[in-house]
Amino acid sequence: MTEPITCKLESLPMPRDMEELKAQCDEITHMLVEAEALKKENEVLRDLVKELYRIVEENGLRVAPSQADVDLLKKVAAAIATTDEPPKVIIDAQPRYPENATVNGEEEDNDNPKMPLLSNGGIEYGEQVWKWHLEIDMHTGKIAGWPEGTTAKVWYKVCDMCKVSIAGMKPYDGYVPNFLSIDGSGYGDYIYITIGPDGTIKNWSESAVKAWRKEWEKEADRD
Repeated sequence: MTEPITCKLESLPMPRDMEELKAQCDEITHMLVEAEALKKENEVLRDLVKELYRIVEENGLRVAPSQADVDLLKKVAAAIATTDEPPKVIIDAQPRYPENATVNGEEEDNDNPKMPLLSNGGIEYGEQVWKWHLEIDMHTGKIAGWPEGTTAKVWYKVCDMCKVSIAGMKPYDGYVPNFLSIDGSGYGDYIYITIGPDGTIKNWSESAVKAWRKEWEKEADRD
């Protein structure tokens, strides 16, 4: 597993002159590129650029920056600008029974479900497959592409047919994570959530997602 980028900053020595500062800028730029490649969250990049300015301010460097230095700072700013999009939690689940839900207060039908973002996955091993694809804003719990004004209550039985993708994380494929069992105990089998008219999952917890991710990465690291 890649070492957290923020930890690397602690080992950077204080620069004695502009040459050393430029060397450190190069190292921070490399970290920015690495962070972008790993698709780390915005906070990591912001911490890096703050550290760059701290190095300059604390050492009172008076040497006028060269064009290369100016270009470097532009690269740092550009790297941050390209990560303005909120981190997403992408869910791909296969609910066994679409009827285990309501849409706008009406019970769903197994044969003709109205659930937004639920699609017909065809027939596999003689059984109908349904696929539910959600792209959730990690900060707010809002689902991208959810039709305005539509509400839903979901208690889908999914079991081990749940995939989770988060930028910078090894993809997960298994039982339902606990952060998707908000309205009740899912025991790894059920997605229990309520979705409001603006597409936001009620009582969504970013901290629960991060805690689950931390445990998953530990487990994935052991494999």
